Amino acid sequence: MGMSTARMYMDDGGEGSRPVPEEREEAASAMKRGRPPRPGESDFVTGEEEERLAPQRTKRKREASAAAAAAAEDLTLIDIVKHNGRLISHAVKRLVEDYESDPKSVIFQILTMLFEASGAKHDIAAKDLDMADLDDIVLKLVDLSRNGLVQDKYNSKRKDLKNFKENLVSFWDTLVLECQNGPLFDDILLQKIKDYVVALSCTPPRVYRQVASLIGLQLVTSFIFVAKTLSAQREITQRQLNAEKKKQSDGPAVESLNKRLSNAGVRRTSILALQSLYDVDANIASLGLFTERFYSRMIQLADDIDISVPVSAIGLIKQLLR
Repeated sequence: MGMSTARMYMDDGGEGSRPVPEEREEAASAMKRGRPPRPGESDFVTGEEEERLAPQRTKRKREASAAAAAAAEDLTLIDIVKHNGRLISHAVKRLVEDYESDPKSVIFQILTMLFEASGAKHDIAAKDLDMADLDDIVLKLVDLSRNGLVQDKYNSKRKDLKNFKENLVSFWDTLVLECQNGPLFDDILLQKIKDYVVALSCTPPRVYRQVASLIGLQLVTSFIFVAKTLSAQREITQRQLNAEKKKQSDGPAVESLNKRLSNAGVRRTSILALQSLYDVDANIASLGLFTERFYSRMIQLADDIDISVPVSAIGLIKQLLR
């Protein structure tokens, strides 16, 4: 590289040329030595500029999300699974939202996608799924295969279907996860899906069995994941509930007792009073709840620092053990 490359010049509006600032010379020299140029001031974003750009980025994300949702509205589920995996999440959210108001339509869309993913070139309508028996629908799909009306997407080598299996698995996983707080437990949506998946997995056409087996395996995997998640949440909620119940039932009484027993003389007097109560057999039954609640506190009194208290506490404990 010659001197003309090492020293760079800028056009000065036609009045000749002038040398570039020193950092440009340094950058050119660094490039010559094989090192990246040192970043200049213009390469850094200041805090003020970051704050200015943040709303723009948020707006672009919202616009991108809205565009994706709009695109998902215009495509069938099978088109999304075949070519637009990035829209699966939006499509599934839309299905779950629509399910509450129009469950039959959503079920039809999902089962239609299942049939088309299996390769069947069918003409099954929504009313057919309502009126016909499951076996009749499956037999119709098998007949389509016998007549050559099947397009095998599962084993296809076409470039536009290279993500088909991955997207198909993603769709069913996303559907189960999205349904975990509602439709998953209504005994309708997922039950109907499972019925058709099982039925197709037992049919003669090989591609039907392959697709149904893939979907069935993913459904089981997703169900297990949801079960573990909900189980963990239930355990946490149960612990919190138990702690709250204990706090409400024991809190004021235990706090009051602890305050009263903070003085050694009071502690010994309280123990003697309790011994008198436990001496009467007729009182034992009515004192059951009290004993259960404060038994651990009575045991602690046996280790009291005031010698008169442990002596009395041991006598009380002997009474409790009778």
